[in-house]
Amino acid sequence: MVRYLLLFLFLFCLFGCSRAVKYTASGQPVCPYCYAEVEKFSEFCQNCQQSFRWTEQPGMCWYCEGKGRCPSCHGSGRILSRLEKAQEEGTSFYKGLWDKCKSCRGKGDCPVCSGKGYVIYGKSLARE
Repeated sequence: MVRYLLLFLFLFCLFGCSRAVKYTASGQPVCPYCYAEVEKFSEFCQNCQQSFRWTEQPGMCWYCEGKGRCPSCHGSGRILSRLEKAQEEGTSFYKGLWDKCKSCRGKGDCPVCSGKGYVIYGKSLARE
């Protein structure tokens, strides 16, 4: 079963994955087939007479590395703000004072991807 799943994923990426958009040094997009410059927001290449379609491409979140949890508080929603020295019956110890995490505002989810683990990166070529 696992072999068939891996084979399917390999074949899907080989024939069905999309290619990322490439740009020239001046910022002009290029055709994914012949690499000739095309008009911005164009879906047709005058050079090779190929039509294509651009779509958004999801990718792993750069902030939480795909985990979906806030890396500042490790998903707890709280961070240690300071330690206070406390004394009880002749023994002294440090007591931690906790505040709400400023990155995720106490939610525990990654503030960049909202806990999904992935974000949308730019445009890529969609296979037709």
